[in-house]
Amino acid sequence: MQVPSKLLVLSPVAERGGAERVMVDTLKYLNRDKFQAKLIFFEQGSLVEEMSRLGYESEVIPAERLRDLGTYIRVVAGLRRIIRTDRIDIVVSWMPKAHLYGGIAAFLEGKKSVWWQST
Repeated sequence: MQVPSKLLVLSPVAERGGAERVMVDTLKYLNRDKFQAKLIFFEQGSLVEEMSRLGYESEVIPAERLRDLGTYIRVVAGLRRIIRTDRIDIVVSWMPKAHLYGGIAAFLEGKKSVWWQST
């Protein structure tokens, strides 16, 4: 049996919009034999609980303004810790803001990262 790849899915928002609807639908039908996913939201909102109800581990790492260097370093450090602790294989950033954090954290940990942009 193949060991599932571990995904860390990052979303800067936690309320439903068009991109978030696509994220929920994608994760609802994710092949869980091939992929395990953990979600990190950068704010509190209804999607945190909704994704938990779907069986996904979800947590919030507050990330206010990108221009706040202290916050940026704290968030990237937190993501790096999760990547190591949970042995994440791939970081999936949902939208550009998430990738500014997740792409750097994945790079620093030597992991693959992708940026998903719904249109």
